[in-house]
Amino acid sequence: MGQEKLLLELQELIQKEHELKRKEDSIAMLKELKEKIKVIEATQKKYAEFKGELAEMEKSSLKQEKQINYMDQQVKTEKERLYKNKGGSLKELLGLQQSVAKMEEDIKEEEAQYWETVTKVETLKSDLKKYKENLKAMKESYNEGVREYKRTKAEVELELTQLVLKQEDIKEQLQPEALKLFERIQSKYPLNPIAIMKKGSCSGCHMSIPSIQAMEVKQGKKLCLCDNCQRILISNF
Repeated sequence: MGQEKLLLELQELIQKEHELKRKEDSIAMLKELKEKIKVIEATQKKYAEFKGELAEMEKSSLKQEKQINYMDQQVKTEKERLYKNKGGSLKELLGLQQSVAKMEEDIKEEEAQYWETVTKVETLKSDLKKYKENLKAMKESYNEGVREYKRTKAEVELELTQLVLKQEDIKEQLQPEALKLFERIQSKYPLNPIAIMKKGSCSGCHMSIPSIQAMEVKQGKKLCLCDNCQRILISNF
């Protein structure tokens, strides 16, 4: 293979490597994974808040239950007093009856609050279960996304390695002077140090090429540089 064709192939490999690296940097999956992490963290925070609220509610319901039991015992005690004082004065009996009625009313109110708390506890438990299931599903989705990203990244890295090896193979086939010239111009034009002569113009800077130089480029006996941009000029194969 001629030096010009080797140089052009080397440039194409360099351009492919660049595009592949850009693709690797901008993989949409990585962005999606970052968004999933944010959602998972927000859900975990909400789950922890609900868990704390549930613990408080359960404490409250237990306290209310103990209070109701205590009040029931007080009513029982007052009723026993009422029974024992049947022979007492009317005023005393009325006082005990009113006391029992008031305590029973208080118990009803306490029980209403207790069942309201119990309902909230059950609702929170249901919500927590849903959050836990959602978290599990989100984590599984995230882990699968990580595995897929790693597979894709590995494929990209493998392809990059193959491109680099191909570049090294071409460099070994190039004459030292041609490679040195290529690398010197590549420092100025990293992705396109080679320009193709098309219809008498340089594909790099689009300036016209003098007829004598155009003839030399077509002959391909030596490497020619564009007088304007200093890229290596090769003929359109």
